[in-house]
Amino acid sequence: MATIKLGMLVSNIAGSIGGTTFRRFRGGVQVYNKAKGASDSKTLRNPKIKQLNDVASSWKSLTATAQNNWKSAALLFSFFDKFGDPKFLTGFELYVKLFNFNKNIGSPLPDPTTLSNTVTTSNLSNIVLNLGSPYFIEFANVVANTTVIVRITQISNMSISPTFTNREIFYSQSIAVNKQLDFSTEFLAKFPNVKANEVFAVYYTFQNSDGFQSVEAFINSAIV
Repeated sequence: MATIKLGMLVSNIAGSIGGTTFRRFRGGVQVYNKAKGASDSKTLRNPKIKQLNDVASSWKSLTATAQNNWKSAALLFSFFDKFGDPKFLTGFELYVKLFNFNKNIGSPLPDPTTLSNTVTTSNLSNIVLNLGSPYFIEFANVVANTTVIVRITQISNMSISPTFTNREIFYSQSIAVNKQLDFSTEFLAKFPNVKANEVFAVYYTFQNSDGFQSVEAFINSAIV
């Protein structure tokens, strides 16, 4: 991995060229050499890839009216692209994005005529990673029509900076009633040999009932 500084000839770069990937982060741009990808058979067995393909394919089963509703909705909402610039999606792209996000947490297809990109969040008030159990995070308030998505990765020490990349969803829960997310069962299943003082980065994102998400936040915490 290398970090590059952009100059007059190239002022912005992101994405992949050949075997090299350029990734933007808060301090600049990093360059990665791609490792050999997974085999086709392994990729096809990935349930999330199948889910995404199924969602994309389901667009064809929508009525013309429903497709037009999604096309109209797409004109109302912009998203940031790889360069941090606002971009409008097509109706199909918006449908796939929001429906897939909702499927990830077991929620239904949003109604394109009533979409809202308002995502209400809450401050994190507590995190507990106790050796053996419990393992949970807790927020200051309950929030209606909101699900928290948690992703966890083990890191070497508390000073490691966050890396905002695609990660497998570790746990998700509505906080409409309960503001504490207890993922003890999931944590012990994924990290059965965890030891005291080992450090984990806990990433969390708020998602509303229409599939729109907040900016991902994180906290580092050690096992006690």
